[in-house]
Amino acid sequence: MEDDDARHRREEAERRARRKAASRSKSESQLEKDRKRKEHAKRVLEQQNKKRATEKSSRKSPTKETDDAGGSSVFQSMFTRRAEGFLIDLNFRNAPPRPPVGPCFVGLGLDGELTDNWTRYRPSNAVEANYTWKLHTEPDLGVPLAPSAMDLEGCYADPLSAKKKKTGYEDEEEETVEKKAGPPKLHPDDAALISWTGSLGDTAAEQLQKRRERARAAARLQGIHGKNQPTATPGAIAPSNIRRARNNHTSRVLDEKAQFWMKKTTYLTNDASRSVHKFTSLAQTKRKNAQEVETKLKQSRNDADSIARGFDIMHSIATMKHPTKKNVTPVFDAEFLPDATTWGHTFTHVVLDAPPKKVPGTYEVVPSMAQLEHAYVADVQKAKQQAGMVANILVPEDIKSCQSADPTLYEVAQQYDLDVFPLKDEYTPHVNFVLMVDESKGVVTYHPVQSRVQLSMGRPPSNEAGAVIEKRALEESDVKEMEMRVAEVDLDLAKKYGLQDEEEEGRSSRFPAAAAGSGSSSEDSDNEDAGF
Repeated sequence: MEDDDARHRREEAERRARRKAASRSKSESQLEKDRKRKEHAKRVLEQQNKKRATEKSSRKSPTKETDDAGGSSVFQSMFTRRAEGFLIDLNFRNAPPRPPVGPCFVGLGLDGELTDNWTRYRPSNAVEANYTWKLHTEPDLGVPLAPSAMDLEGCYADPLSAKKKKTGYEDEEEETVEKKAGPPKLHPDDAALISWTGSLGDTAAEQLQKRRERARAAARLQGIHGKNQPTATPGAIAPSNIRRARNNHTSRVLDEKAQFWMKKTTYLTNDASRSVHKFTSLAQTKRKNAQEVETKLKQSRNDADSIARGFDIMHSIATMKHPTKKNVTPVFDAEFLPDATTWGHTFTHVVLDAPPKKVPGTYEVVPSMAQLEHAYVADVQKAKQQAGMVANILVPEDIKSCQSADPTLYEVAQQYDLDVFPLKDEYTPHVNFVLMVDESKGVVTYHPVQSRVQLSMGRPPSNEAGAVIEKRALEESDVKEMEMRVAEVDLDLAKKYGLQDEEEEGRSSRFPAAAAGSGSSSEDSDNEDAGF
């Protein structure tokens, strides 16, 4: 096994080889970027080293550099000298933030509470204790005001009273004079805070707003005259120029052309040449606009292009959504119509429990799926031991012959128990259908299913005698019966057999008022609608 040093050398050699291979595979643009980056780093390092050398030479007592400066090895000292070029001097900044609001009353703080400099009035009876003082304070005050804040004698202490108590000298005349004079005068700074006349909001924000207004005015004047206008002081704009610039609405961004308070005015402009009586009220104007909108809607409803666009929007796949399954999306849109070609026939759902299978030990051939598709259910008879019926499945011997009108031999494949279940009641509509999808034409047709035939308990037939089946041509009565069925979905056949007239007569007998109204004129119908 190789030692750690050899393995380390081998891994480093492989790593260098990979780096060289990666550098050779770079494009010309990448190599150019690397070269410019290296030149820029080298140029910045040289500038920093020159600046550092100039600062060291300007010092009065320069220190001698040694090989191990900044570390205990040559590599550490070299790294320290190289790192000196990347040092950046940052100025210390510790400016406090500007106050958010103006001056407010905050009280004496914790020291005032501990030293008892703040007098608290304690009510002596229930009337004073339950009385609520109505203090109209500003919402931005720091602490709530106590009732004693309104008592000037309790808030401020008299410095002369302590001296009188110590000396024991009291003069009644001086005391009466002091009582008449009232409390001592406030300090000017305290009086300025109590009777504050400045702004109660953010003064810095107000100054910023003024500077912005001056900048907008300067930009507006420059846009009007094409050059900056001279002012009395550098960097400032005269108030007259600001007012003049505000009146000139030449910028869509800086000022509004239409004032907001004129948007809902009824009479925006007046023509002196027009008569006063021609002006309409706001209600008449709204009524006229409503009539115009209603006229446009009627025109759009009768417009063929708008109707076609409405159908296109409704038929688009993007607007279709499943009523219960949100994740299901439509694949394609197809027309859903009754199948007129097969409407004259009666469809039945045949359920085959077990198809015929080969019996072990016999040489009988099992019928194929193609033969079962052309099979017949025949020999239906009542079972002897059961309440149901039994039937045989007849399959054709030749598939091509059964598709033509030639006589075809059918053999008995298997015997089943037969049960018939109706799928439609007498007075209820169809609820079971078979769908035929034609992807080439984009049409889906449907046909109702009348009943379901259940074939179960498949077994070898007891009567193996086959049958020869021949297809005969349709007679006139058969064709008429089929056309009468197709007339349910075909308008031409319905007119041919008079089924449409019978439906209209039945509808008029059920709704005589609607039949009477259909024969009247359009004016009568309009009057009836209006009266209703």
